[in-house]
Amino acid sequence: MIKCDGDRAADSSYSAVEHLARAIFVGRDWRKCIMAMFSAHFDDSGTDSKCRIAVASCYVGKVEQWDLLTKAWDEIRKQQNLQFEYFGTSDCFLGRNDFDGWSPRKKDDLIRYLICLIHIRTRIGFSAAVIKDAYDSVLTGWKRRIAGETHFAFAVKDCLRQIKRWRDEYKVSEPIEYVFDLMGEGKEEIEAILADLQKCDPESFGIYENGYSFKNKRLFPPLHGACQRV
Repeated sequence: MIKCDGDRAADSSYSAVEHLARAIFVGRDWRKCIMAMFSAHFDDSGTDSKCRIAVASCYVGKVEQWDLLTKAWDEIRKQQNLQFEYFGTSDCFLGRNDFDGWSPRKKDDLIRYLICLIHIRTRIGFSAAVIKDAYDSVLTGWKRRIAGETHFAFAVKDCLRQIKRWRDEYKVSEPIEYVFDLMGEGKEEIEAILADLQKCDPESFGIYENGYSFKNKRLFPPLHGACQRV
């Protein structure tokens, strides 16, 4: 059974989210600002060319809610009967690394808790998937440059379009800080996409100057939630 003392979690002295938000949203109430957490999932290995499907996922929420999620998640993973350092969806499902020897019930309880926590603390989630072979066969040359050189870039663009529709439909006007899972291949392309949107149509996507960053999800718990979505 997973237990969480909400008050104690909320009183935790350190949060990676609060640290980032205070640095970014200078002069503003960081608790009321919005962050979008992006994560990529390419089967088990991330960049394995043999993987058939590439997926990008994203959750959007107020910084104060991400902060509460982070503190609750840190408390959960330090419980005596759990004690894992980093949550990876495939690791948990397959019983690898910190989850070696876990019973199906124990893994299921943890995943259900994370899903519940994410749904409580975020406003909305988005995801996009691409079958890599089909993408490579259809999109070549100039079409590929427009759609996205990497599969992840294409999936991120689709998530961004979903965010734009959501902002339009619900009249969301606040700017968004976009936080991405730190990665190698495709990072420069993502930066270029966001820079172009910031120049051409910032209000539609809530993008402001330098309003995006790349983090290591092992050190930034909100990105675990995005990973769970895929």
